[in-house]
Amino acid sequence: MSIYVNPTNGRTKEEWLWGANPTVVSIDSFAQHFDAFVITNNVPLCLVENAGFTALGVASTKRIAEDMASPDDPRPRKFVLVHYSKFDDTSGISPDNLRLIRERFGPPRKLWATP
Repeated sequence: MSIYVNPTNGRTKEEWLWGANPTVVSIDSFAQHFDAFVITNNVPLCLVENAGFTALGVASTKRIAEDMASPDDPRPRKFVLVHYSKFDDTSGISPDNLRLIRERFGPPRKLWATP
């Protein structure tokens, strides 16, 4: 995982996540249906419980989603989808990574103006 949610407004990762109205998905569908999630403007996230802390990582590519859902990882994990519009400055994600999320998971931009 290379993009992490680290809220800047005093909320925990879990509070930010549940406030973003996530959809819980199974470990099996997390990587398998990655392309469908992208088409519907949903960002796949994995909440991982480590010893003493949690990490909330963004699956920004199908490969990362596959790594997050690996059956070889024994840590407790929750797999969720959050609409791309829920990601803002309070998520604690850098401006460059916020832009990447909007470009990858947001609606396509028009290449030309229609008259």
